[in-house]
Amino acid sequence: MKTIKSLLLFINVVLISVVFCSSDIKEKNGLLWKISGNGLAEPSYLFGTAHGGPFLSASLLLDSIPHLYDALASSKQFVGEKNIFNPANFDKGKLLMEADSSYALLLNKEDLALLDTFTVKYFHSASDKIRLKPFYLFGAIISKRTIEKGREIAYKNLKTKKYVTDADLDEYNSISEESMDLFLQKKAHSKGLRIVGLDDIIGFRSKDTIPLTKQVGQLMYGLRNMDKFIDEYFNDPSIIAFKNAYYSQNLDEIEKQSTAFHTDSANVINIIVGDLVYDRNLKWMDHIPQLISEKPSFIAVGVRHLPGKDGLIDLLRRKGYTVESVK
Repeated sequence: MKTIKSLLLFINVVLISVVFCSSDIKEKNGLLWKISGNGLAEPSYLFGTAHGGPFLSASLLLDSIPHLYDALASSKQFVGEKNIFNPANFDKGKLLMEADSSYALLLNKEDLALLDTFTVKYFHSASDKIRLKPFYLFGAIISKRTIEKGREIAYKNLKTKKYVTDADLDEYNSISEESMDLFLQKKAHSKGLRIVGLDDIIGFRSKDTIPLTKQVGQLMYGLRNMDKFIDEYFNDPSIIAFKNAYYSQNLDEIEKQSTAFHTDSANVINIIVGDLVYDRNLKWMDHIPQLISEKPSFIAVGVRHLPGKDGLIDLLRRKGYTVESVK
C-alpha cells in the first residue's frame, strides 16, 4: 500500500510538490517572490506551482494569486522545469517499449482484458496498440481517472448545497487535466515570451530503470486498486491540509503537512525527493543567475523547490539577491 501511495505522490507530483519552508523568519509565506538587487536591471519573479494531485482547477487557482499575471506580463522570458515546446523532451526511446515487447506478451488473458477496459475507455484503443511503457501508461490512466473522481466529488458537493454560487460552478467547470505549469507555459508562449527549460539545460532525465516485468506487475496492481487509492489520496488528512495551506500560501503549514506525508511514505520517496528537488536546485542555480541577468524572467517550478536551506529562495539570497514575497 505504501509503495502505491508513494507512486501516486511521485506521479502526480513529479506528479504535488513541497517540502521545507524558508529559514528566513521575516518572510516565510507566499507562493510568488520578487527577485531583485545584485546588479539586476529589472526584477524577475519566482513562483511555486502545484503539480496535479488535488489541484484540478489550475487556471482558477492561479486567479487567486495576487499580482501573478502582472509579474508574468512584466517578464520577457518564462523559465520552467521543462520546455514543453522542445521536441527533445518527447524521447520515444524512453517512453515506448521495444518493438519486440507488447502487453500481449507481458500479460495473461485476464490481465490483458482488464487493461483493455482502461485503454479503450481513455485512449480508444486496445492495449495491443499501446506502446507506452507500463510506468508512463499508469501515470496517464491515473491522471485521467483522478480528473473523473475529482469531478464526481465536486458534483456531489454541489448537490449537497442549498444554493450554488457562481464560484462553485467556476471551480467545477475549471477542472482540467492541464497542470498549472502547462497552463502558465502555454500562456507565456502565446505572449511571445522565450521559453527555457531548466532540466533541458542541465540534461536531467527522470530515472527509468525498473524492468518491464516489474513495471507491468505494478501497473496491474495499480489498476485493480486505483479507485481505492484515489479515494484514500483525496481523503488523506495531510493532503487535504496541504491543499488548504497552498490556497492560503501558508508555507509553515505546507512544511508541516509535507513532512507528515513523507514520514508516512516509503523511504525510497525521500531518496527520490532528494534527487528530484535539492540536487536539481543546486544544478539549476548554476544557470539561473545568468538567465535573470539577460532578461527579466518568470520562473515557475514546483513549490517544493522554493523553501528549505537548499531551496531556491535561500540559494538566491546566498548569491546576494533580494528575494521578497509579493503581497
